[in-house]
Amino acid sequence: MKRVLYAVIAASVLGAVVSCYDDQQTPPTEYAVTVTSGTGGSAKAETSKGIVGELVTLIATPESGYMFRTWAAEEEVLARVDSLENARTTLSMPEADVSIRAEFAFLYAIEVSAGEGGKAVADAEKAIEGTTVTLTATPEKGYVFGRWTTDETVLILADTVVVKPVASFTMPAADVSIRAEFEAISETEAPEED
Repeated sequence: MKRVLYAVIAASVLGAVVSCYDDQQTPPTEYAVTVTSGTGGSAKAETSKGIVGELVTLIATPESGYMFRTWAAEEEVLARVDSLENARTTLSMPEADVSIRAEFAFLYAIEVSAGEGGKAVADAEKAIEGTTVTLTATPEKGYVFGRWTTDETVLILADTVVVKPVASFTMPAADVSIRAEFEAISETEAPEED
């Protein structure tokens, strides 16, 4: 009888121990976050590991003369990135290790000048290849806009573009120099003032 009683007590204690062990949670699996960068900058994650669903901050820092372009990775990873175009963004961790790369682009200079009789500006001083750049020429009193001129070995503007005071072009993979030319209005051409 004692043996049966000891067996019942032992089984109860063992059951309680096993039950307590089962109630303990297994720690969540941590997955690795590997961040690399292309030429023109550096990138990092604020943590090197994350659990499923955790938001991991990604930070890309361009070097001088470059700008951040985008984050690159497998499609499944990119779908979990808050914003691919922002240098600082978050990634919602998947149930797998992650490898993501920051891409940078070289900034080319845009030099805009004006001949006598007006002024000219571009909407940017620097741009990456493929960016649309808008030029605006403003003639002074007594002048009209004539045309845009460029170093045609670098940038050729279409005939329909060179004669517009507000014109756009696609940035090439080179620095660009553009000049606005103006023409004086003769006394006979000048509109009469009221």
